[in-house]
Amino acid sequence: MRSLFKLAAIAALSLFALPQGAAAQGYEPGRVVQAVEYSDLQAIVLALGHTIEQQAPSGPRSIRAVTPGGLTYFMIGTACDQNRVRGCQGLIMQVRFEVAETATLDSLSRANNNFSPLNVWAMPERGMMGMTRYVVLNGGVTMANLRENMNVLLGLTGPALDVVTGAQ
Repeated sequence: MRSLFKLAAIAALSLFALPQGAAAQGYEPGRVVQAVEYSDLQAIVLALGHTIEQQAPSGPRSIRAVTPGGLTYFMIGTACDQNRVRGCQGLIMQVRFEVAETATLDSLSRANNNFSPLNVWAMPERGMMGMTRYVVLNGGVTMANLRENMNVLLGLTGPALDVVTGAQ
């Protein structure tokens, strides 16, 4: 029995020997998160097989990544360090483009109606348009769910862009 306690103590102490943040860096599909840190965003990007282009482009808990096909996207933590919860309790997933000359209020409206999982928007004064998903983490969401939310955004971006630009 004494050796069982020794093994348990050694195992517990070895967790402290890991580099800081190493335990949170791996993608664990079943892990439930109620808030995310940068390491969680990084784990999702890498689990998708994508490349990180920039850390913290929109604050300390944000990431800019690119798919193998060259589509750049952002993950931005929101509602961070509030109500005694460490990390961000909201997550913006977003793809941005230069605003298309053929984009109209009508085509943006059609895209929003046809692709309800997305918020399709344009900011002509800034020369920008995009698609966004927002995930609230309060109560807990699995890492697999966050990964699939990103897959939904990336999978619908092309068809939604076709509607906005009049290609469809």
